[in-house]
Amino acid sequence: EILWPCLQVAWPNMLQRFGTSLGYVAFASMINSLGEIATAAHTIANTVDVPLVLHGASGLSEAAVKACIAEGICKVNFATELRQAYTAATRNVLTDEAVFDPKKFGKAGIAAVIDAVKTRILVCGCNGKA
Repeated sequence: EILWPCLQVAWPNMLQRFGTSLGYVAFASMINSLGEIATAAHTIANTVDVPLVLHGASGLSEAAVKACIAEGICKVNFATELRQAYTAATRNVLTDEAVFDPKKFGKAGIAAVIDAVKTRILVCGCNGKA
């Protein structure tokens, strides 16, 4: 089982308790809530010996995401950003009163999510690596 502890990290010595000693295979922290994101990622990467996950990356600048990846983040979550893209595209289609078929506004939402994912794949440097 994969466990994802979400902690606001304040003390690096506490991080070791949430590493391999408890059997976790990845560490997910809300480091984006700290002032220096890349510095926090660097501290965590040098404290725990498991892959790092960046929760709450929606809204972070491309530079901040790239800096976190450079410091050891291996998984980046953009869920809010993707939901926002889907919702905005759906709302846009629904302004047309002639549209009544859910497939039409669903397709617009899906297309918006695909575009957002393509952009983030490039930001994360993952293009061509699947």
